[in-house]
Amino acid sequence: MKVNFPRLFAKSLPKDFSRLPKEIQSAHFLPGHTAAVYCSAEIILNRLLPIMLRQLGLGDEWAKLLLKTTLMGCYIHDWGKANQHFLGLMATESVHYQKHPDWLQTIKSELPTNERNQVQQIIRHEILSGILVLQVPEFRQWLESCEDVDLLVAVWGAIGHHLKVAPTKEFVKTKGCGNAPLYVFCQHKIPSKPDSKPVRDDFRALLKIGTGSQLKLPPKLPNVKKSNWTQEELKYAVEAVTDECEAMAKTVGRNSDRQRFIAAVKATVIAADIAGSAVPELANQRQGLRQVLEQVLSREDLQQVIDSRLNKKQPRGFQKSVAATKSRITLVKAGCGTGKTIAAYLWGLNWAINRKLFVLYPTTGTAYGDGYSGLFGLRHFDCG
Repeated sequence: MKVNFPRLFAKSLPKDFSRLPKEIQSAHFLPGHTAAVYCSAEIILNRLLPIMLRQLGLGDEWAKLLLKTTLMGCYIHDWGKANQHFLGLMATESVHYQKHPDWLQTIKSELPTNERNQVQQIIRHEILSGILVLQVPEFRQWLESCEDVDLLVAVWGAIGHHLKVAPTKEFVKTKGCGNAPLYVFCQHKIPSKPDSKPVRDDFRALLKIGTGSQLKLPPKLPNVKKSNWTQEELKYAVEAVTDECEAMAKTVGRNSDRQRFIAAVKATVIAADIAGSAVPELANQRQGLRQVLEQVLSREDLQQVIDSRLNKKQPRGFQKSVAATKSRITLVKAGCGTGKTIAAYLWGLNWAINRKLFVLYPTTGTAYGDGYSGLFGLRHFDCG
């Protein structure tokens, strides 16, 4: 049975939801969240695309494909949230809706629940996103009309954006989920219950994001008739998507340009989703993300940290050797308390100025029984 929802949720709604600015309210629903993630990807790629290509050893001919494939991955990443199990979970987890106990009880009585009385999802939303894109002909044909996009790689980015998809896991859960078909709210107007205000067609608004962006999808939106998915249909769709992905994986050579291209797409989709969720206010998003991306390490700031750590002492021999290394990636093995962190900062004077430097603590987390802190890798993130 289909359960009605007031909106397509992307997140649960907090208690003070009605007092939040409209921009932040919008980011809790599927169109607004998708727009925020898509915008984040544009900002990240606008700033870092040439640097990414240089670091990955990819030529300029990969630029447009990397840009638009990543944007497509961000665009489709949460389509699968438009299903009654996910929406039921978000509604019942929303403190904002505790004032509608009868409606919440209806959801739990109509949808499968687990031992903790939470709505049970038959399939994770990111896997369902891949199914909607690749196994619904109307969607796939519409999306494949977008030029300079590798749609299957975009689906890889979408399916992997939570890092919870593994071949050993059961993609379609059957235990405790009953036999009722999963209903997907794709391009259907959603009744305004429990609120009485008119409700936008959220999935239609979601689709329109792709028509007014760099993807330039056709303005005529796909007319999808299939809404119900049985367990067997979901299992078959998962197998079909898996087979298609595995077939493509066999064509990707080790250390090839295409392998690095795929890795860049997947990593950037994750970064954009995190940024879009952390900075939902679209009005301030561009300024905030640009400030973060443009904030890089100066020689003066790093030297001040080094001077403070050394306390007027001279660097030790191995610290000088680390600082003078000719390789961007350097492994250091030294005993606890011998000064590996200072060595890292000295290394940064040659490798990390006008870039971002990440120092991970504690190094003792990898300590051996003999008192060594293991292998300490020095890396930087090129942002300039």
